[in-house]
Amino acid sequence: MLEVRIGLCIAMLALAAIIDIRKREIPDKIWLGFGGAGLALVLVEILGGNTGIAPGALGREIFRYILDIGIISAAGYGIYRSGLVGGADSKALIVVAVLLFSFRANYSIHDLPALTVLTNAVLLSLGHLVYNVARNLAAVIRGERIFEGFEQEGGIRKALAAVTGFRTSSRRGFLFSMEEQDESGRKKFRFNPTAYDDFVTSNEGGRIWVTQALPFIVYITLGLLVTLFYGDVIGAIIRTIVA
Repeated sequence: MLEVRIGLCIAMLALAAIIDIRKREIPDKIWLGFGGAGLALVLVEILGGNTGIAPGALGREIFRYILDIGIISAAGYGIYRSGLVGGADSKALIVVAVLLFSFRANYSIHDLPALTVLTNAVLLSLGHLVYNVARNLAAVIRGERIFEGFEQEGGIRKALAAVTGFRTSSRRGFLFSMEEQDESGRKKFRFNPTAYDDFVTSNEGGRIWVTQALPFIVYITLGLLVTLFYGDVIGAIIRTIVA
């Protein structure tokens, strides 16, 4: 039944990603429904002796399963409390752990599939940082004064802004404003993810600094696909280095 549970996992994340993009909120019934179905399938496999696992190894497999759920629950809660992801993303990772019982990703050094999905998702999400740097460098080469109005900001904060965002007049897509004003009315950057609550809108004029806000559930979905069809990217890198 592993193939069935993998199919449920893909369907769940794809559905959640579409809902999150359209409505910015994912109902809990998705996690309860897919999580309940996944747990029921796992119990049927274990109790029915249909896991395909040698009897002597079943106990270790169940321990690995519980460990994966426990670690991903703690990690998901931690990054949720930090403000880096939403509560729905943490719940999604827990259900992924429930559904991926007995799955082993290629190149993994820990054999915890949901943790591999998370690390792959984080790596994929870092791609927009490379895009930001390239876009800002191109703007500077063209002669644009990308830090105009932010002359009082220090070099470190400007560098951080160039990595985490870019200056644009567009209001299309999932973009949060990185700008705010201090008590004297001067512009300054804001880097606190918890302060990003509303997307920039078309009625705001001029060029402003923004950061991308593509829902993390999209990266979790992509991270799952990479896990299924390639494996653990970090594990592969480590294996290459130590080989």
